[in-house]
Amino acid sequence: MLPKVSVWMITYNHEQYIEKAVESVMMQDYPNLEIVIGEDCSTDCTRDILLNLKDKYPDKVKLILHKKNVGMMKNEIITRNECDGEYIAYLDGDDYWIDPQKISKQYKFLSENSEYIMCFHQTKVINESNLPFPEYLLSSSNKRTEFSIEDIISGLFLQIGTMMSKNIPVDYVDWRENIKYGDRYIYLMLARHGKIKYLNECMAAYRVHPGGVWSTHHQNTRVENWLNKMYLFENFDKYTDYRYTDTIKKSIQAMKVEVFVEKIRLIEQYPEVENDVDIVKHKLFKKIRNRDICIFGAGTGGLRCKTFLNKVGIEPIYVIDNDSNKWGSFLDGVEIAPPSKLNKNKHFIIISSDFYKEINDQLITLKLEKDKDFNNLFEIL
Repeated sequence: MLPKVSVWMITYNHEQYIEKAVESVMMQDYPNLEIVIGEDCSTDCTRDILLNLKDKYPDKVKLILHKKNVGMMKNEIITRNECDGEYIAYLDGDDYWIDPQKISKQYKFLSENSEYIMCFHQTKVINESNLPFPEYLLSSSNKRTEFSIEDIISGLFLQIGTMMSKNIPVDYVDWRENIKYGDRYIYLMLARHGKIKYLNECMAAYRVHPGGVWSTHHQNTRVENWLNKMYLFENFDKYTDYRYTDTIKKSIQAMKVEVFVEKIRLIEQYPEVENDVDIVKHKLFKKIRNRDICIFGAGTGGLRCKTFLNKVGIEPIYVIDNDSNKWGSFLDGVEIAPPSKLNKNKHFIIISSDFYKEINDQLITLKLEKDKDFNNLFEIL
């Protein structure tokens, strides 16, 4: 018999979505599979729906029904500890899988490649909100398929519903309970034990909806979220005896930029940031020397960079991106253009992408000089 795969799911108030999530697991062609669901005392009908699904699939569905609301972090820990398969696949109660061979494909890869601890894949976005989101979460320009813990620290985005890993013990240290979102904590703990593989297939759907992590409420608590992520990395740095400290320091510096830019966006709530803006404005104008500004990176970081530039009275002339599917479209009113548009005599480039190192090397091959012709946003701030 093939090894057991445990599907780890937590849910709270997902009555609109939970049945589809569970049924997407049940449609998998992998034979030795269970789904372990932590239900955290929902105030809607989520629990009733799960009890009906348990009756429908008594040998496949394992329910963890809390007697009182324990919160997302504790629910995650308790539920994962109940997963006893050799492998764990992850799925939130409001997302779902779209490929019936997803588990089989990921099991095949992990079982045949012992140096890898986990693998992930592309996911499409089911946008049920008014927020600007791409059709797929991962850029089609990404050509890499192998990643490491340093990439996790540097901001590699892994959507939880695409993940499958070997089931190794995860240390739940005291400071873990202060982490708001546990996905990255788990990724960090797992990635110490092996490499990460990207499978270039779309096998899951990720919902963006008013009650999810991209809701208006969560959009308005970004400063708090970034500070919490910094707390995670600072403690992880100590936990690992500073083994990854250089990468962690760079990542924390980038997060400080995110906090700074977000405070600018919410200037009424953070009036103390005005003086800092004036200092950075003076430093930036010395660098650009009457050239136009181009932002490199048409994602969320690009939007935040534009917010900052507008605050200091600069409108970028282009947003540069390597993804040809974005060329000719606009990011907050600014044209997205290919790197061929760059001219070092006319443009100063600010890199706002998580792939800073790759873009840095790319710009150098275009005969551009760091500091003189381009820089990363966090180094400017």
